[in-house]
Amino acid sequence: KMDTVILVLVCCGFVLSGYLAKRNRLHFRLLFAIGYFLYTKTHIGYYYHCRRLHKKRLAAHSKTEIVQVGGDVLVYSLAILDDNYSYIVVEKHGRFAVVIDPADPYIIQVYS
Repeated sequence: KMDTVILVLVCCGFVLSGYLAKRNRLHFRLLFAIGYFLYTKTHIGYYYHCRRLHKKRLAAHSKTEIVQVGGDVLVYSLAILDDNYSYIVVEKHGRFAVVIDPADPYIIQVYS
């Protein structure tokens, strides 16, 4: 219950900060700093992020593709959340792989 109340207050803060941005940059910066702190440094932000990930796993925002670079490298592009991508770069023989921007570990594990 308390997480929901705080999340609503954060959202209201962001709406208010957008209104105040037109009137006063100092208020906008202050409210943005508070909202950013709550999102990145508290369990509320983690809860909100996990909730967004769970909702967006059901439907990606675009189609994923596999691109072959040179003769030995494959690049998988994976759509994550609303506007983000993760990339898996794999050697064709499967010995080496690199993950770039792994925002959602579940999707990375499914494709690897």
